[in-house]
Amino acid sequence: MAQPKRKAKVANIDYSKVSIQFIEQYVENFYEDAVEKKIEGAKCLLYLCFSHENMEFMLENETLFATMARTIRDDFRNSMNGYLLQVIINSKFQNQIGDTTIKIIEHEIKRYIVKVKEFKQKTEDLQAATGTPQYEEMAQILRKEERQLSLMIKRQEKVLFVAFHLLLNLAEDLQIERKMKNRSIIGLLVTMMDRNNPDLLFIVLNFLKKLSIFGDNKTEMKEQGIIEKINRFIPCNNQLLLQIALRLLFNLSFDEEIRMQMAEQGLIPKLVEILKAPGFRALILKLLYHLSLEDKTKATFTYTECIPLVYQLIIHCPEPIVGKELVGLAVNLATNTRNAERFAQDEQLEELINRAIKFNDTLLFKVCRNIAQFAPSTLETFERYLEQYIMMAQQCGENTDLQLELLGTMVYIHSDRWEEAVHKTNFIEFVYNSLLSGFAEDDIILETVMLVATICRNDDIATILANSFLIKMLQDLLGAKQEDDEMVQQILNTFFKFLFFKPTREIVLHQTQMVSIVLELLSDKNPNIRKLVNAILDHVQLHDEMWKQEIKTRRFQVHNQVYLKLMEEYDKQYPSQDGMYEYYYDDRIQGQGEGIPDDEDFDSDDALFFDNNDLANRIWEDND
Repeated sequence: MAQPKRKAKVANIDYSKVSIQFIEQYVENFYEDAVEKKIEGAKCLLYLCFSHENMEFMLENETLFATMARTIRDDFRNSMNGYLLQVIINSKFQNQIGDTTIKIIEHEIKRYIVKVKEFKQKTEDLQAATGTPQYEEMAQILRKEERQLSLMIKRQEKVLFVAFHLLLNLAEDLQIERKMKNRSIIGLLVTMMDRNNPDLLFIVLNFLKKLSIFGDNKTEMKEQGIIEKINRFIPCNNQLLLQIALRLLFNLSFDEEIRMQMAEQGLIPKLVEILKAPGFRALILKLLYHLSLEDKTKATFTYTECIPLVYQLIIHCPEPIVGKELVGLAVNLATNTRNAERFAQDEQLEELINRAIKFNDTLLFKVCRNIAQFAPSTLETFERYLEQYIMMAQQCGENTDLQLELLGTMVYIHSDRWEEAVHKTNFIEFVYNSLLSGFAEDDIILETVMLVATICRNDDIATILANSFLIKMLQDLLGAKQEDDEMVQQILNTFFKFLFFKPTREIVLHQTQMVSIVLELLSDKNPNIRKLVNAILDHVQLHDEMWKQEIKTRRFQVHNQVYLKLMEEYDKQYPSQDGMYEYYYDDRIQGQGEGIPDDEDFDSDDALFFDNNDLANRIWEDND
């Protein structure tokens, strides 16, 4: 029977006698064949490292580091303890031994895989031997090997901790970090995430966090399935691990695909649960904000406690202005219909509006604006605040951000109370001033244009608008902003609304050039604008016979512009009536053949020509 391998015993060292004067003796121990001698020398050198004076002297000793690097490279398979000590010493000086350290890490990972595979195989063999005479003996041997495997993993994780700690320090140099990336350091780190040693995991996650600030590294981590690996740490009992795991997630969450993976792995409900812990709240809010950027993930928040928690955090915020991360999350969530309705339930919307009004919180007003847009059922609540919104918008002064949110909210208040509010607040004059392009920002102008369309709800308000200069101003604004498709579309939508009421319709059709301008937009490149233009022209034809014929002619010209352009070129080249005939049948023009015989039977040469005006006058529609 083979004798068990004896462990190397190292003599007890009297550290009181360890001195920098004997450094050469300690270095010579690395040349000994006995492993215990090398460990003894490493321990003495490590003891010297605790003195700054000794370290300065040791840095000048080139033989020391060259010898240790050679010993690590050649003998690391023989003694894990010896390697551990030498790596610690090198880490004190951050010597350039990164390449050797990575090789050792790769070796330890391979050894771990082999040992675990062998143990699993023996476990399966034991299960297959159940009920046989050899079962008890095999079980005893397996228990012994399990203890040995556990001890090996424990020692190995100490080595890996020191090795990765050394590489992390070396990675402070970006050039060295790039070399590590080329040596697949990310793959090695992701592999370590399956281990259970807290110290090792902390170093690994910290290293990954450092690497994750670069886009290429994030892509590689994504390919390595890092989100699935990190899922086990959220939440976990170790506060330090949880903190560093959340920071790593935050760095990764700047990538859209990774955000989708986080949602698919079920991280949103877990993060919402951690939001209840004050210590992690600031970081969790940032993470949830990133996750709420995707429309596909917003619906997931509906089925968590996130919205009630966010509401409570906003209402009970000790500062007058709610923090940007918190209110930013609320802004994003409110762009989903179900989320907006959850924000508005149980009189919560009134509390949000009251707080926004009390502190003039612009971003909180933006939350209310999104609720108004995506939750039409809240109209009754916003109606009660209509006059207050109008007064605040008129008193904003230079605070254009606040004014923008107030106007944007009022756009979605489709209420018959506008007539009363307009009379009480002199709102038309305010709208007129907001539309002055030389004094107002484009965003303010756009929201004001949309607001005019909202206000125009009946003949009484239409009469007020018709008696103002707003319609003429909107026409001028359309000419000035013709390069802005969004502005053009909203102005056209407002004029379309004017056509539904007689007072404004009469002004548009007979006292402005709007119909002519709209006709010019028939061939616009934007399909939404073309669709709106056709709707306006259809409505004009119903109410004005004078424009009806011109609209038909223009539509024909736009629809057949290629044909008309070709005809115009022919007319210029062949001004005579028979020019087109000669083009097709004159031998000199064709350059070949004899043309068509004179006895060809034609009713009239004029059959080849058409009058454009005559074509335009025809009815190009199917009539029943």
